[in-house]
Amino acid sequence: MTTKNVLVVDDEASIRRIACSALENFGYRTRSAANGQEALAIYIEHQAEIVIVFSDLMMPVMDGREMTARIREINPAAIIIATSGIVPNADPAQSAIDGVRHFLPKPYTANTLLKCIGRTLRDDGSSAWNSANTHTINHESFHA
Repeated sequence: MTTKNVLVVDDEASIRRIACSALENFGYRTRSAANGQEALAIYIEHQAEIVIVFSDLMMPVMDGREMTARIREINPAAIIIATSGIVPNADPAQSAIDGVRHFLPKPYTANTLLKCIGRTLRDDGSSAWNSANTHTINHESFHA
C-alpha cells in the first residue's frame, strides 16, 4: 500500500494539530505549514511524496490562493483542497481556474475532512486510496 501524505496548511496551530491528528489516526502521514510560503517550501522539497494539499485560503504571509497558483505552476496535476470560514464564489468554473479540486467550509468535522480527502483520492484514481478511509470517527468539530 502506498503511504498517503497530506500537507495541511492553516495559520491556526490548533486547527493544524487537530487536522493532522485526525488524518494520522486513519493512516495518513502529514506535514504542516502555518502559511502559504512555508507550504510552498515544503511542497518543493517533498512534492513526490505529497498526495494532497489541504489548505486554508485566508492566511498571513502568503494566502491559499497564491500558494495554490504557485504549486500549480510546479505541478499542474497537484491535488488541492481548500478550506475557509469565508465561503468563496461557489462557481465550479472559478474553482477550476483557481486549481482547487474541492472546497470544505469551516467549521468542519474530522469525519467530513476524512470523507473529502478519501473521495478526492478515489475520484482521482490515486493508488494512495484504500477502503480504510470509509470508516467514520466521532464528530469533533474544528472551529475557525
